[in-house]
Amino acid sequence: MDFNLNDEQELFVAGIRELMASENWEAYFAECDRDSVYPERFVKALADMGIDSLLIPEEHGGLEAGFVTVAAVWMELGRLGAN
Repeated sequence: MDFNLNDEQELFVAGIRELMASENWEAYFAECDRDSVYPERFVKALADMGIDSLLIPEEHGGLEAGFVTVAAVWMELGRLGAN
């Protein structure tokens, strides 16, 4: 059984890495925690990447990427500190 990510899944993971490297999210998360504020800017950045529609069927405007892709994305987010 092949447990490697396919090209589409690798693209999502690479996109997460790029997003996390694009700015100092750690300081932003700390600010949100300190002020008890929802991290709206970060969530919007994820939505702009299509992360919010990974499991939605294509016929309804989603990406229908599947649970393995979602798991890979969330693992990468956690690894990079967006937990």
